[in-house]
Amino acid sequence: MLHFVQIRGGAVRLASFIVACGLFAGDAAMAQADSGALLDRAIELRIAGRADEGREILSQALDAARSENRADRESLAHIVLGDLERGEGETEAARNAYQAAIDIIRDKGVKPGEAGALMSLGYLEFEQGGLKQAMNAFAAANTLYGDSRDVAGGARAMLGLAQAGFARGGTAGVESNLQTALRLARLAENDVTEGRVLMMLGELALRSGAYEEALSYHDDALRIFTPIQFHSGIGSAGLLFGAVETVRGDFDAARIGLKSAVTAFTVEEDARGLSRALARIGDLEYAIGSIDAARDAYLRAGVTAQSVKDRHGEALALLGYGRTERMRGRFNEAGNAYLRAQTLFGETQDPVGLVPASVELGDLLVDVGNYEVARLSYDTARDVAGDNRDRIDEQVGLAGEAAAVAGLGRLEIALGNTEAALTAFDTAIALYEVAGLAAEADGLRQTVGELAP
Repeated sequence: MLHFVQIRGGAVRLASFIVACGLFAGDAAMAQADSGALLDRAIELRIAGRADEGREILSQALDAARSENRADRESLAHIVLGDLERGEGETEAARNAYQAAIDIIRDKGVKPGEAGALMSLGYLEFEQGGLKQAMNAFAAANTLYGDSRDVAGGARAMLGLAQAGFARGGTAGVESNLQTALRLARLAENDVTEGRVLMMLGELALRSGAYEEALSYHDDALRIFTPIQFHSGIGSAGLLFGAVETVRGDFDAARIGLKSAVTAFTVEEDARGLSRALARIGDLEYAIGSIDAARDAYLRAGVTAQSVKDRHGEALALLGYGRTERMRGRFNEAGNAYLRAQTLFGETQDPVGLVPASVELGDLLVDVGNYEVARLSYDTARDVAGDNRDRIDEQVGLAGEAAAVAGLGRLEIALGNTEAALTAFDTAIALYEVAGLAAEADGLRQTVGELAP
C-alpha cells in the first residue's frame, strides 16, 4: 500500500515507498505488524495537522519497528517524522530525522531507498537556503538512482539539481540538467515531474528574457497539471504567467495569473507557494504605483512565510516592504526591513537577493545622510556580486556589481566628490555594457553628462 503525505509547504511527498521501490526483500502483502498500523495512523495525523499526536504515534511506531526488526518501517517512520517536523518549521528536527532514515537504509545497502531519503533532505536544505547542501544531496541521490536504474527517480534528482542551481542565480548547467530531467521524466511517463520540469524551463526562459518561450512552457505544463488537479503545479504556472505579463506590461493579465496562483496554493495549503504569490502581487502593485496595495501584499507574504519559518520567502517579502516604506517616507521602517532582508538573504546563501537588498539599503542611507554605513552597504553588494560570479548568472552578477558601483557614485555626489563619482559611474557603465543592459548604461551616461564640467 502506498501512502502520500500532504505537508505544509506544498510538497507532495511519498511517505511510504517500500512497495514502489522494492526497498527490502519480502512480500509486502505480509507487512501488517503493529508498526505498519501505527505508521498509517501517524500519516493520517500528519495530514490532519495534528503534529503532537503524530509525534507520539511515530515514537510508538519506531519502538515497534525495532522490536519487529523491521528496518524498512523504522526508516520510513523517520521520513514521516521528518516531513512532520518540516511542515511545522522545525528544521533541525526534520534534518535529524531524515539523516536517521538515510543511515538506517544505507546500512541495508538499498540504493533507491537511500536516494529517496536524500531527496527529502535535499528539499529541506533547499527550502532553508542551504543550496550547496541541497545540490550535494540531489547529486548523491542521482548517483544512487542511476546505479539502481531508477529512471523516474533520476528525473526528480536532476530536477532538484536544476532548481538549486537556478536558485543560486546560475544558468550554466541548469538547462542541461532540466533537459536531462525532461527526457527521463518522459521515459518514465511521469507526468507530474515532466510538468514541473517544463515550469522550470519557463522560469529559465523568463530570466533570459525569452518571454514567448516562457509562456509556451507554461502552456505545456498547465495542460499536464489541470486534468490531474495538481494544485501546486497550477499555482506555479500562475506565478510564471504573472511574472511574464508583469514584465511585458499587461498588468491585468498578470493579476489574473497571480490570483489563480493564490487560489491554487491556498487549496494546496502550500504556505511557501502562497507567500511567493503574494510577494509577486506586491511586485505588480508596486510596478503600477499602487504602493498601499503593494505594502499590504508584502505584509501578508511575510506573515505567511514566517508561519512555516520560510526565511527566504520572508526575505523576499521584506525587500518589497522596504521599498514601499521608503516610497511612503517611513525611512526607519524601510531601513529595518532592508537590514532584516540582508540578514536573511545572507543566511539562506542567496547572493541574487542580497545584492539588491544591500544596494537599496545604501540608497536609503544616502537619502538620510548616513554616508559611512551607506558605503559599507554598497561595498557589501559589490563584493557579493563580484565574489559569486562563479555561482550566479553572469548578467545577473554584472548587473548587481554595476548597481553597487553606481550607488557608490551617488554617495560621492552627496559628499561633493564629483571626480570620484564620475569614476564610479564610468565603471558602472562599463559593467552594464558588458552585461548587455543598454538602458541602464544610457541612464548613467545621462547622469555623467549632467555632472561633467
